[in-house]
Amino acid sequence: MLRKVDSHMLLRSICVWFACFSTGCRTATEPEDTGEVPKDSGLPLETGLPVQWDCDQRFWTSGEPLILNTETETSQFCEQYNAVEGDLRVELGTDEDPIMTLGGLSCLCEVTGSIEIFYLGVASGTAGPPPPHISADLELDNLRRVGGDFYVHHVPGITTVEGVYQLEEVGGDLVLESNQAVGTVVFDSLTTVGGRFSMIGMGQLQALSSPRLVQAGALEIGTGDTWHSRFVYLGVRALEEVGGDFSVIGVPKLGELEAESLRGVGGALRLGSTCDAELSLPLLASAGSLHLVGQCGLASLNGLSSLTHLSGSEEPYLLDLSFNDGLDSQELSDFQAGFSLEEDQVLIQGVDVGGCDVWLQNRWGRTETDTCE
Repeated sequence: MLRKVDSHMLLRSICVWFACFSTGCRTATEPEDTGEVPKDSGLPLETGLPVQWDCDQRFWTSGEPLILNTETETSQFCEQYNAVEGDLRVELGTDEDPIMTLGGLSCLCEVTGSIEIFYLGVASGTAGPPPPHISADLELDNLRRVGGDFYVHHVPGITTVEGVYQLEEVGGDLVLESNQAVGTVVFDSLTTVGGRFSMIGMGQLQALSSPRLVQAGALEIGTGDTWHSRFVYLGVRALEEVGGDFSVIGVPKLGELEAESLRGVGGALRLGSTCDAELSLPLLASAGSLHLVGQCGLASLNGLSSLTHLSGSEEPYLLDLSFNDGLDSQELSDFQAGFSLEEDQVLIQGVDVGGCDVWLQNRWGRTETDTCE
């Protein structure tokens, strides 16, 4: 990956040098006087020096919410700024001069508030064709930090989210929702998500990888109402703590779940409606509750060998192991006996009401044959 990044930056440097040689470099000019004082970047904008592609120095906007909804506005952003003080809202699909690419924001290093990128027609309720994006990715190559939420939704023009490879921290929620063409999501440098880290309504999603993520407020792939039939891989191998729920639901093809460093889940640990997923969470010692429901291929609970404490902080009951074909009564009994409970806690196992096929039919209206073969 480092080789890929170096090549990318080298190519960009060559292009910037050529543009400077041919037409002159863009400079950071004095912004319109709005009465707001830009956050100190360490280098006044009036010096006339070019905004650099790296993030050693910040050129801040004024602090007012910044709304970009035309290609002209987006392409001119880097002429003055590389950081946003406050919120950034990118509206796609305007009638005149619509944003065709997010490349104009490739210098963006930090947003202290929230980022929202979305198709304008969804928010306004107006019907119309999707925006004619040239971009197939989020071209936020330099983004390091988002202080609030990072929310990308209903953007049909992107097919992958891998171009945010330097993002290290999101203070609020990181949510990708209803981006129907996205197949792969990779956050190479991300270490912390203060709120939810969620993938919702992403019908073509096949893989999510965040190999350096250590801590998240919650992690969610799907919800009780969404079905991700193509999703096969979840890689969060450095993840140690999840403050809320760790929930992976409606992912029948999930074949690999890498979360071997996970030690604690503050809320519910939910894994539902998978065909072949094996559990390998050897360090997980505690969770609020445990729900393994409709696991067609789950034949053993050995992958939860360290789990001995269920806090009961998020659920009225602590354990649900229903609709699992491969777990026999002796293994269930031994597993339950390994928990250390408080005096007022009651360990409730789901009633044996059928196998995985019953669950898939009743909950999702699907058969095991169609889903898992």
